[in-house]
Amino acid sequence: MHVLTTEQQKLLSIVLMEYFNVRDWKDLFQQTDSETYAQQHTHFYDEESWDNGSYEDNLEKDCAKAVAFILNKDGDNLKVIWEMPGVKTMSLRKDENFHAEIEAIIEDALEKSTDKQTAENPEKDTDSYANLPDENQNPYETLDAAQELLDSNSTAQSIRLIHAALKNFLQQTCKKLAITTDDNDSISILQAKVNEHLKQQNSISQKIVNLNDSSLSMLRTTTLLTETIDDLSYQNKNENHVTNSEVKYAINITRSVMIYIDELVA
Repeated sequence: MHVLTTEQQKLLSIVLMEYFNVRDWKDLFQQTDSETYAQQHTHFYDEESWDNGSYEDNLEKDCAKAVAFILNKDGDNLKVIWEMPGVKTMSLRKDENFHAEIEAIIEDALEKSTDKQTAENPEKDTDSYANLPDENQNPYETLDAAQELLDSNSTAQSIRLIHAALKNFLQQTCKKLAITTDDNDSISILQAKVNEHLKQQNSISQKIVNLNDSSLSMLRTTTLLTETIDDLSYQNKNENHVTNSEVKYAINITRSVMIYIDELVA
């Protein structure tokens, strides 16, 4: 999975440098089986230096080396880093495009892993994407259908419809706003494009919406919420148990995100 560009890896290390404390780094090294890095660089855990800023000149370089060590050890460690508490949120605040790019990389890796599992065990993928709506179908109607499936205990199919509804909604929104998209754009990429368009329009004129600080914060929140749908979808694909309550929550999240964006671009 480790396919980051030099710039992406640099941004990731800066996010960790600015957000992590010593305990966070210890947890990350432990979870990625990379504790030898800290053992070889004992000054990395100098808490006093971290606290008083005397380590600042070398901190960025050492954090970059630590991230490189972790990713070189195992490319899949990118997902471990990404799932550490606060990393997604801080990355989103740092740079929305960077955040969307990392999400797309992880999503692509999970897709390939799922496709490989399906190819090796085709009997486990019986009609998994039957009856998915086309891209022009009303996303709200698709969500209603997802709710009906959930009510009849068809949890897996309900999740697929939720994911399809959100992706179709974002694709339709991009088309409405004349935003260029690619057929392979993930939900995270589509969401980032919509957010960026709204912010640019807001800086030019007030025709679409007056995006104050609260509105910008809400847009960042919608990005995190859409990722929740992506995560749920992949849990489902990989046969991890998803409860009815989680699916119901996902339906409500998706509907809220769609309504909010619809009101912004109305």
